[in-house]
Amino acid sequence: RVRLAEGVRKAADVLSGLKTTSALLYLHAARQARRRQWDDALILNTQGHIVESSIANIFWIKEEKLFTPPLEDGCVAGVMRRFVMERAAAAGISLSEQSLTTDLLADADEVFLTNAIRGIKWVGSVEGHAYDHRVVEEWYPALSLP
Repeated sequence: RVRLAEGVRKAADVLSGLKTTSALLYLHAARQARRRQWDDALILNTQGHIVESSIANIFWIKEEKLFTPPLEDGCVAGVMRRFVMERAAAAGISLSEQSLTTDLLADADEVFLTNAIRGIKWVGSVEGHAYDHRVVEEWYPALSLP
């Protein structure tokens, strides 16, 4: 269960790709999630686009195509993000970088989060909207560590 973090927005600038420069923002979002008994909180940039969660990069699937926000939107240039993108290309999975609006997220078929420690984690719901995980399960061997 994931929700949108409230009261924080991440700037998309030359430092936004580095996790350490936004440490207080991530801490605030994670504490908000914990207090409200969410599993994680999604972070929006100053333009209102979803860029990541408090601990992970975000990917979504629509009609068996894979998407993730572009670095220009302010998401962290995560090691696992790059790894998943490289593995998707090698497996012939269609991948596009696209700004993620709340409308696009609500219309997604599946959502997952990635980070170097937890790997790939399927998201069951965002803001009460439930997601399937059939394609994520199918693609998991191709996208994860061998």
